[in-house]
Amino acid sequence: MGQLLDYLFEKKDDFKGNPKELDKLIKKIESCSHAPTTDKHAQRMLPFAENPELVSFVNQKLKDHIINCNEFNDDENGWKNYDVIASWYLFALLIYSKKAEDTVVFALDRMKASKNSTLSLLRRILHLCNNPVYEKQFAEIEDYFRDLNGETTIYQWLNKLGVTPPPTYNWEVIFGLRAEAATDYKLSDNLYLMVKGFEPDGKGKSFEIEISNREKDISERWNDFSDESLFRFKTQKIQLKNVPDILQLKDFISELEEIFGLKFERKFAFNYFTKGFKKKENIQKWLVE
Repeated sequence: MGQLLDYLFEKKDDFKGNPKELDKLIKKIESCSHAPTTDKHAQRMLPFAENPELVSFVNQKLKDHIINCNEFNDDENGWKNYDVIASWYLFALLIYSKKAEDTVVFALDRMKASKNSTLSLLRRILHLCNNPVYEKQFAEIEDYFRDLNGETTIYQWLNKLGVTPPPTYNWEVIFGLRAEAATDYKLSDNLYLMVKGFEPDGKGKSFEIEISNREKDISERWNDFSDESLFRFKTQKIQLKNVPDILQLKDFISELEEIFGLKFERKFAFNYFTKGFKKKENIQKWLVE
């Protein structure tokens, strides 16, 4: 049983309803292997959301737990180790309830104030549960991300290329380029460059660039907040002119080609776009120009 479920079990004497219903809720969440990622997952909480005593109990105890354990306070790494599965299933239960619960409002305000990276998970739960009772909170969280997104690298890059991401939340684009070693230089195995862009999380991270080869003697990754302009190849440290950035992706590709004496195939070796991108072909055109 997880930390939060242990806490609910310890406080079961405060529950005013049928204790068997609380036991059912705990066992249901205990059987889940990850936080809700689809509406079907979230709907596991619908039957419990119809129990007013259970909703009232969860509302108060979840809030107490957040306060007592400093849940959703960022540590020096930008996140806090907390009971991910139970937290988000219990939030789903509250959001499915017939009235707005103060714990949802409390958590939203607290997470916005600290720009907590887990705010994107609360946003996901609001989307999955889709309860009009939470229209105000839904609008607040969308406004927060709209303001955040305008400042991020991925939106600057997509705007520059004339690509419009889907209006839905939690989108991503992934593509990879493959390089073959030139005849005068034998790389231990094929070199791959993978680029991932995604709607920014609560901290503003919006892209990742990774180089690797099958033998893993080259493996390095950069994102919006990277500050190291080098990578490791076997026992060597290879210095780059700049920290890799998606806005200067073609410059980075050219520098890799110069370092290794090879050429990247500028057409996608593979790609994935969340449904709803407009003018996504502009990325491929930009790469081959």
